[in-house]
Amino acid sequence: MGPSDGGLSYQGWNIDDVEFIGIPQPNNGDEDGDGDIDGADMRVFAECLSGPGVWPEPPDLMTGEDCIHAFDLDADEDVDLEDASLLDLVRTGLPAPPE
Repeated sequence: MGPSDGGLSYQGWNIDDVEFIGIPQPNNGDEDGDGDIDGADMRVFAECLSGPGVWPEPPDLMTGEDCIHAFDLDADEDVDLEDASLLDLVRTGLPAPPE
């Protein structure tokens, strides 16, 4: 395997022989990452809903990019009623109780 950057030889893999590659998850409507698409995700979707051809501007801690990553199910760079209809098809959980 060869020496590491520090000049020492190890049997097997060295940490400098490893490359980590992140694979982003597809847009699937599960904004909170809890494995289901429920009322909590739908509340966030409502904040991200912007209309056709309009970049989302959510009011709280999310960015427009966060909204696109979570809810642009038809991959057209907006969050609109087309995405809402697709989200309705994949919804899995019960509505979340009001906060």
